[in-house]
Amino acid sequence: MKVETQPTKKNVGLDVGLKEFYTDSDGKTEPCPRFYRKSEKRMKFCQRRVSPKHKGSANSFKAINKLGRVHLKISRQREEHAKRLARCVVHSNDVVAYVDAERRAEGRFED
Repeated sequence: MKVETQPTKKNVGLDVGLKEFYTDSDGKTEPCPRFYRKSEKRMKFCQRRVSPKHKGSANSFKAINKLGRVHLKISRQREEHAKRLARCVVHSNDVVAYVDAERRAEGRFED
């Protein structure tokens, strides 16, 4: 699928980090959504349900399946959030550049 867009004549540089999801060259920051931290209570509950079950029993398989679905939900939330933000940044700018974290840590920006 190809989407035709008008040029915006805007450039942006992105710095992806741990405390902020990203910071752009205009100073705008996007906070981290913290999906894992918000779902920890539910995950702890599911993990406690898995623990006392006898290995190989039907109830054990059910509890493991529920825990797996909680993990899957979190990973899908993370992925969809990243895609959504990336799509917005790409559509609102003509050129998007990012800083390589390894080079930034070494102090090399010019390469």
